[in-house]
Amino acid sequence: MQFDGGPSLYILLNESLRAENREQLKPWFSFLKLFLTALYKLPSQNGVVWRGIKGIDLSTKYKTGTKFAWWGVSSCTTNVEVLELNQFL
Repeated sequence: MQFDGGPSLYILLNESLRAENREQLKPWFSFLKLFLTALYKLPSQNGVVWRGIKGIDLSTKYKTGTKFAWWGVSSCTTNVEVLELNQFL
């Protein structure tokens, strides 16, 4: 969702979610309320998901089997083979 070459919603929201200064989230409260309300209406899922970043090896930082919180809105997959496809960004 890119407009006129400016920063996208994804970039702006994730910058605020990952910022140390939590005050940066205040402008996002209404959007986050709407977004989370929609997410909570989806059926719950339990299992392993994979997140890949093309061109960066994070295997030493994030060990298999370790649970952690990812402070941002990110795509992920339940199938690790998806990360090997050419279509993967």
